Amino acid sequence: MYKSRILGAARLEVLAEMDHISFSDICRPTGTISFVAFDGFLSHTRHIFKLLYPGYEFEVWTFDGKVHIRRNGYQQTSPQYLGNGPCRVFIMWDVHSIACSVFLPPTAQELASENNGSLATPMTLPPAELVRLLRTENLLKNSAYLDAGDVFSTVVDCLSLCEADIRRHGLEKSVWVDVGDQIKPIAEPEISRLVATLLSSHGAIRNFDVTCESIAGSGKVDFYVIAPVTGGGLARIPIEAKKAESSKFVHGFQTQLPEYMARIGTNYGVYLIYWLKSPRYPYPPQVDSVALEIETLRSIPRSPCVRVISLNLSFEHSPSKQKAK
Repeated sequence: MYKSRILGAARLEVLAEMDHISFSDICRPTGTISFVAFDGFLSHTRHIFKLLYPGYEFEVWTFDGKVHIRRNGYQQTSPQYLGNGPCRVFIMWDVHSIACSVFLPPTAQELASENNGSLATPMTLPPAELVRLLRTENLLKNSAYLDAGDVFSTVVDCLSLCEADIRRHGLEKSVWVDVGDQIKPIAEPEISRLVATLLSSHGAIRNFDVTCESIAGSGKVDFYVIAPVTGGGLARIPIEAKKAESSKFVHGFQTQLPEYMARIGTNYGVYLIYWLKSPRYPYPPQVDSVALEIETLRSIPRSPCVRVISLNLSFEHSPSKQKAK
């Protein structure tokens, strides 16, 4: 009745009739699985799929005429249908929500109004270790994004993951060099290459490419993302990066990024702040990147599709050194 697939510490159980469901289907940031159920299928207790990995659990099952979806303890349930006629089941998720729906032709409009809608959850992505394992085993499938907004939201989420990668592996230390009794950060382009490399690893999973080459006419963008979208086109997301203490900090946001966006032909853009203030490097004077943005960028007009993101690359004392002090 059920097929089980083991990959490292991951276990995926799938209903035999839906053997086409794979690891890659469930490990996408956004997904939809749809099928037609017959002969009272929803009345029985059946797992459609169940993915188990340390710290991550995602499952869908049927019981008592309902479809149930649960991810890391958050659960949503569809309306009940106990009939024997065919019905269409939709299972949907993204990084911020989960949902399941049941539609019975020809009264799909009525059933749609009874559905509970999506359930908001904390931002949830499959563990990076699982995704890396899937990529290594060549088990991830690539597909086009819905539109440029879909690419944009994915890139914004992945930049947050990059900071987590940096901190987890202690890569912030590679951003700094000793100069006598002081320390100073490396140049912006070098930091951008590090971030672009980390972002590329997430792009390999989510079907977008990252490059540090210039594409904005005579200008030079620090790096940019390009991804396929539905209909055969390509979406481009320029990323302009500046150190928080840069003398061109406001100019980069007010002038450079909008120019790059216009030349590329997009309304989307990311302004990346490298926050470097540390015990041995007291720049800039603001206490944190939020205060910096409020003080310097808040009053500047911007496109609603421009996001300011700060990456904390500060060089903190190690716990052992802090304890010794």
